Amino acid sequence: MKKFELKEFNGKMGEIDRDWYDFSPFECMDCKNSEGFQTKIFLINKIPKSKDEESELKRILLERGIKEYGIFSSNKPLILSAICQKCGSDNIFWDFKKK
Repeated sequence: MKKFELKEFNGKMGEIDRDWYDFSPFECMDCKNSEGFQTKIFLINKIPKSKDEESELKRILLERGIKEYGIFSSNKPLILSAICQKCGSDNIFWDFKKK
């Protein structure tokens, strides 16, 4: 099994597809807060394809304090996570910003 490589996104253009720049935390599903989220975005070298790989990725993310996350992919796979600064929940709904 190829090891997972995670790199925290530093905001550098070109590291992720432009489409993802407008995708952001929208609302805390627990307290309905809609602002002040602490976000983390990771570039990842592969998407898990088995239960064993899913478990391994979950373990790696838990070591970084991330319990809830989403995996998204276009050209480069991403892991997105956010924490509500109001209630501390990581149960966050993400959506594209309206233009």
